[in-house]
This record gives sequence, structure tokens and C-alpha cells, in this order.
Amino acid sequence: MACGGISKGRKRRSFSPEVWEGRPAKESHVPFFARLSGNKRLSGGTKGNFTREGRRIGLEDMVSHQKERIFFIDALRGVCLLGIFAVNMLDFQMPYLYMNPLDAAETFADRAVYIFIDVFAQASFYPLFAFLFGYGMVLISEKAEAKGVNSRPVLTRRLAFLLLLGLLHAFFLWTGDILAGYALCGFLLLPFLRRPGKKLLKTAGILYLVPNLLIAALTLLSGLAAKDLAEPEKAEKALHIYGNGSFLEITRYRMSEWAEIHHPWNLLVMLFMIFPFMLAGAGFAKEGRLAGGRRLFPYYRKRFAFALPAGLVLKTLPYWAGDTAGNVYIQDVFGGPLLSMAFLAGLYLAVNSGYGKKVFAAFSCAGRMSLTNYLFQSLVCTTIFYGYGFSLYGKVSIAAAFSAVIALFAVQVLISRLWLRRFSRGPAEWLWRKVYWTRGSRTAG
Repeated sequence: MACGGISKGRKRRSFSPEVWEGRPAKESHVPFFARLSGNKRLSGGTKGNFTREGRRIGLEDMVSHQKERIFFIDALRGVCLLGIFAVNMLDFQMPYLYMNPLDAAETFADRAVYIFIDVFAQASFYPLFAFLFGYGMVLISEKAEAKGVNSRPVLTRRLAFLLLLGLLHAFFLWTGDILAGYALCGFLLLPFLRRPGKKLLKTAGILYLVPNLLIAALTLLSGLAAKDLAEPEKAEKALHIYGNGSFLEITRYRMSEWAEIHHPWNLLVMLFMIFPFMLAGAGFAKEGRLAGGRRLFPYYRKRFAFALPAGLVLKTLPYWAGDTAGNVYIQDVFGGPLLSMAFLAGLYLAVNSGYGKKVFAAFSCAGRMSLTNYLFQSLVCTTIFYGYGFSLYGKVSIAAAFSAVIALFAVQVLISRLWLRRFSRGPAEWLWRKVYWTRGSRTAG
């Protein structure tokens, strides 16, 4: 099952810097795509010389791998969109930042749903989104350079627009915005884009592990209980303003809350918590670790076999070792990325085995419009819960809100499929591309 008009054979002459929409690669671009895929066969042998037979076989494999990679990345982005939506819904519906959600779990269903989200979704999908962001930046950079275009201005415009969009989103819709933070980390990534993939991966590992291991050790030694981190007064204030305030009152509170959360220290936190995953995504793009087809099955089988059980052990740590601040930190900061690796590896194996394509086709449609769908989620949910809408903030159970997540995401999948039958990208994606990919950039080369 494919999304949109491509399944009907319509050929669109449009260039997207993140996906190529099934267009066959030109022979003159073989070295670029061969290097991107990391497959030695695509370069005609281990020495990288193109023979006539090697070039012919390489083109066939290259097109096949390109199609697999496009579907896989869109499907992964769609899965991340659902996972992050489930976590964000907790913040949409109640003062999640200032309380222990289990205190609001009135029934067994509420408790079970929250534990499910906490174990499988919390801190497990934003690393993947950051990873895909870094991966996409390399693809845009490489594609622009292959077209004879300087990629730095293209990426700078892309990030500047995303930063502006993120601030507007945070101030006028929802303070939990991730776009502005990703844009700032993207600016930090620009000087690293020409570095080799292995160095990017090594830098990502060091930058993430060293400070977070130190913080985890200090937090464990502190012996704080997680419930001590709750702030009842702020929770009551949020309940009153978000639940009953006008749009102007809520906007003022949103801005003050955003400023309080995003203090200068938070920039350093993003350096250790988000930026390393962007580096890792860029490294994977350079190394061709998402475009190798079945050749990479042994690589992903090993990582899935390790990451899934290890991630589940750490993600359940507060439930069997004590609900302390140290255990919660380890749960999210180390358990979350391990489950991210398991999701990445498992989806790669499923999609490239063939049987996962039908299962994840719906996620692929939503993933192709991830920016539009992300903003749409904020618009709909703040209208449902905030005072200028239906005023349901703090009045809906966790289980009921999770049911709404599934229903709304299903609607988004349907809308995405219908939209992509007529257009090649979502409205937000179209506007974003219009801003950063100028006419000269598109036609150069």
C-alpha cells in the first residue's frame, strides 16, 4: 500500500531534499548514491572502480535501496509521531511537568495506560526524531552539493524558519514545542556535516555518555525521591489558567512558562540530550546504515537483541528498584535511547523483510507529513483542553485521553493519505521547503 498519487503512477517533477519520491537515479549520480548507501557492490567492487557490469548491477540495487530507504524513513517518522503524541497528550490534558501522573490515575486502566506510556514511549521517541533530523540534514547537504549548490545557506534558511515556527508554536499553541530546540541544535550541527561518519558517531557517544553518566551518579548519590520533584502550587496555577483562562491569559502564561523552562541552562541540557542524537543520525547517513537492505540484517539483529531487553530493564527500573530521582533519570536517559535503538532496528528488519510494508504503510503516510501532523496535534488538543476551547484541562482521565490519541492519529493517517493523493507533501512541509529551497537551488546543476 503506497501513499498518494505515486501509487497511481503519476510522475511529479519535484525535488524534495529529504526524499526522492521514487525517481530513478541518473547514471551520473551513481558515485554519490553509492557512497551514501555504503554498499561496496554499488561501486563495482571493493576498490570502488565502476565496471560496465558493476555499474549496471549497481544501478538496479541502488534504485531498490533508495525505495526501501524512503519508505523506512517515512514509516519510522510516523511511528515516532504516534509515540511522541502519546507522551505529549499527558501534558495537553494536565500539569504533567509539576506532578506525578500516577497521582491522577484514578482507575486501574489509568494506571496501566500511564505505565505503558512511561515504559515504551517516554524518552524513547524524541531521540529518534532528533536522529532523523540529523540524518535529513546530511541528505539535504549531499543533494545540494551534488547539484552544485552551496548547502550552508540552504540549511541555514531551513533552520531559521524552523526556529521561528517553533517559537510561534510555543507561544501561541503549546509550550512543549520541540521544533525550536531542534533548530538550535541544528545550527550546532552545521560545522560537523563534513566530518566522516565514524567520527560523528564517536563524538555523539562521548558527548552523550560522559556528562549523563556523571549526572546519573550524582543523582543516585543524592537519594532524592521522585515525588519530591512535584510542585503542587505550580500545578494548581496551571490547572486554573489552562482550564479556565481566555486565549490572551493563556498566551501570557505560556510565554512566561516557556521562558522559565527554557533558561540558559536548558541550552546546555540540549547539548547533552538532543544534539548527540543528531550527530548519530548524521553519522548513520554518512555510513549508509539505513540504506543497505538485507545486507545490514546481521548488524540490526544484534542491536535489536541487545537493546530491547536492556532497554526494558532500565525503563522499568523505578517500578522494581524504587521511585527515586536517580532511577527515573537512568530510566529516561539510558533506557529511553536503548528502546529507541530497538525500535529502529526492529522496524528496519520488518520493513526490509517485506512483510512489514503493509503493516507500516499507514505510518509512512503520516510520516511524510510529520511537521503538519505535529502542529495539527497541538492545535486540536489545546482546543479540546484549554479554556478558550472546550475547557477539559484536568478533567479527562489518562485512559480516555490515550483513546483520543489513537482516534486522532487514525484520522491523521486518513487525512494524510487523502492529501498525498493530490499533493506530493503536506502544507507545512510545502511552506518549509518553499522558504529554504529557492528556485536557484532547485534548478542549479
